[in-house]
Amino acid sequence: MEPDEWREMVRQIRILETSMGKCKTANQAELLARQSFCLSPYAKRDLKQGEVLTENDFIWRAPGKGLYQHEISKYMDKPAVLEIKSGDCISKSHFHTNTLGIAEWSIPNYSKMWGVKCRFHDFLDYSVLSAPVVEFHCSQKDIYDSTTGICSATSQLVVHAPEIVDMMLVDICSQDERQKTRSLNILQDTITKTIELSRQFPGKPKLVVHFGGMQLDPVRDEETVRKDLLRRAVSSFEALKYDPDEIEILPENLPPKPWYLGGEWNQYGFMTADDMIQFCQHFDLNMTFDICHAQLYCKSCDEDLVDYARRVRPFVSHLHISDATGIGGEGVQIHDGEIDFEGVFTELKDCRCSWVTEIWAGHTDNGQGVYKSMLELQKYQQLL
Repeated sequence: MEPDEWREMVRQIRILETSMGKCKTANQAELLARQSFCLSPYAKRDLKQGEVLTENDFIWRAPGKGLYQHEISKYMDKPAVLEIKSGDCISKSHFHTNTLGIAEWSIPNYSKMWGVKCRFHDFLDYSVLSAPVVEFHCSQKDIYDSTTGICSATSQLVVHAPEIVDMMLVDICSQDERQKTRSLNILQDTITKTIELSRQFPGKPKLVVHFGGMQLDPVRDEETVRKDLLRRAVSSFEALKYDPDEIEILPENLPPKPWYLGGEWNQYGFMTADDMIQFCQHFDLNMTFDICHAQLYCKSCDEDLVDYARRVRPFVSHLHISDATGIGGEGVQIHDGEIDFEGVFTELKDCRCSWVTEIWAGHTDNGQGVYKSMLELQKYQQLL
C-alpha cells in the first residue's frame, strides 16, 4: 500500500470506531425482542427471605423480564434478600442487599397528585404506597377478567385503555370497518369496566386512550392525511356512549415512530398540539399529556417542547413522565435523555393534574426503575 492509501485506511477505521461508540445501548425494538424471545427463571414455589436458590426452585419461561440464562450461575446457592412468591420472575433485585422493597420506598412530598402505574396482577404490591393515584395499564383480556379485590380508599383510579384488540391496533381513525368497529367496541367495554371499578375508588375515574392514527407506510402529504384522520376520529368518537359526570376520557398525544406488533409505525393522528387541541375542544375533553411523546414529535419536526406544553396546558388533566432520546427513544429514565424538565414543569406548574412516570421496564427488579424515577424528579417537587 502507498502512504496515501494507508492514511485513508486509518481515517476510515477512525470513522468506524466513532460510529460504533464506546458502549452499546439497546433501542426499544431490541429490548422488546429480548423480552419476547429470551427466557427468565420463574419461581416454582414460595421462597422466604434468606432461603437459598437451587435449580429445583424455578423453571425457564418467556417473557425474559428477569435474570438471563448466562447470568443465573452467579445467583445459584445465594440467599434471597427479598421474598419470592411462586410464579414470580426471578431478578437481580431479589439478591442485591441494597434493593428496597416497595413498602420501604420513601416518596418525596410532591405538590400534585402523584401516582404509580401497574397491572391488576401486581396492584397489591404497589397498594402499600397509598399513592394519591393509581393507573392500571390494561390489555384486552384485563377488560373482561374479574377485578375482585382491586380497591382503594386513598387512590384515585386511572385506567389506560387497551392498545391492541384481536391482534389489531385500536384505531378509531381506521378505514378498515372491522378494525374501527372492534376498536369502538373495546373502548365502550373499557368505559363500562372503568365506571364499575371506580365504585371501589374515591373520586371520578380517568380513562387514558390511544385513539390511533398510525400507518405502517409513510405518506407524502402528511397535512392532508392528518386532517382526514382527525375528521374520521371525530365521527367515530361520537358513537361512544358515556356520561361525563361518571368518567373523564383523556386522549393521549402519541409519538412519531411508535413500536407496535413487532414493527415501527408512522404516527399521523393525535400527535400535533393542533390536533389535540382541536379534538379536545370539539368534545369538551381534557387530555393526557405524555411529555416523552411530545418531545419525540418536537424533535422530529424541529419544534419546541416547552411551547408545545404551553399550548396544550389548558387541557392537561393527567401527565405521563419519562425522558426521551432522538425521535424514537421513549420511556428513558429521568435525566438520561434530552428533555428540559425544568422548562416543561414550570410551564405546567399551575395545572391541577395527576401524574405517573412511565419508565421502560421500570416495573421489573421489584420496581426499581419506577422508584428511581420518583427520586430523580424530586428536584422539581414544588412544580409537581
